[in-house]
Amino acid sequence: MNNKLDLMKEKVKVLNEAGKAYYQENREIMPNIEYDRLYDELQELERETGTVLSNSPTIHVGYELLSDLPKEAHEKTMLSLDKTKDAGALKDWLGNQTGLLSWKLDGKYIFMNKSKNTICA
Repeated sequence: MNNKLDLMKEKVKVLNEAGKAYYQENREIMPNIEYDRLYDELQELERETGTVLSNSPTIHVGYELLSDLPKEAHEKTMLSLDKTKDAGALKDWLGNQTGLLSWKLDGKYIFMNKSKNTICA
């Protein structure tokens, strides 16, 4: 268990450094796929050990509030899925609706209203 705890501490340190660089300093110190891999490994270690460190990125948002951002009201709900790599889960979620699914772009979104000829990002 002690070895796993040390491994968790190291992953938390690396992930927190990457999160700070990305969210607060507008720079990337590792590819997103590497961050996701480390994050998933940390979550698995947390499940295995039953321990979540107090500074774990799995329980904290990585962005420090620097200013107020205006809220945008949408006519239709902007939906989001939990992270998944299972195409079947995405197909089930879509049901009998026609839709376009794409890779997540780091928390960014775009909403286009064709009838009003507007784009909200």
